[in-house]
Amino acid sequence: MSRYLLILCLFMVLMISCSLSQFGWQVEPDTEAKPDEKELVEDFDPLTMNDEEIIVEPLPEQTSVASDEPVLASSTISNVSTNQVDNGEEVLGWRVQLLSVSDEQSAREAKGRAMKRFNEGVYMILDGSSYKIRVGDCISEDDAKNLVTKAIQKGYPDAWKVVSRVSGNSNPSENP
Repeated sequence: MSRYLLILCLFMVLMISCSLSQFGWQVEPDTEAKPDEKELVEDFDPLTMNDEEIIVEPLPEQTSVASDEPVLASSTISNVSTNQVDNGEEVLGWRVQLLSVSDEQSAREAKGRAMKRFNEGVYMILDGSSYKIRVGDCISEDDAKNLVTKAIQKGYPDAWKVVSRVSGNSNPSENP
């Protein structure tokens, strides 16, 4: 008898909870996109916009720990066209990244080895917690590709070209 009474009570609780849910619960909104809403265009490429380049100019007192390269963390921003190339002005170009290490001493040693192997300028750049060793100031992408090939031949199998700010009057064959 008590078993039937327990089943009856459970059944009533179930019925009451189901009937009360229509008063206290809200229907979830439709998550599907409506035809009048705009859909995201995922194939957008911002490089095709031909906008003016944004150059980050360092403050005079800010320099990086390991080289004379400016630290860009607390810098001012200005708009400059990439077509402006004067003597000594920095323009958008390429450098070849030889390697990236997290230890400053290892980075200094790697920079020294790279300076002995290359006639181009060698740069040690602090980026977050990594020290990146880069070489060259290439204005054209073809020069950067040739420098990548040269770096691979000189013992840097993971070398790759990186878009970077470079000296506007440099030529890979003219660098010391």
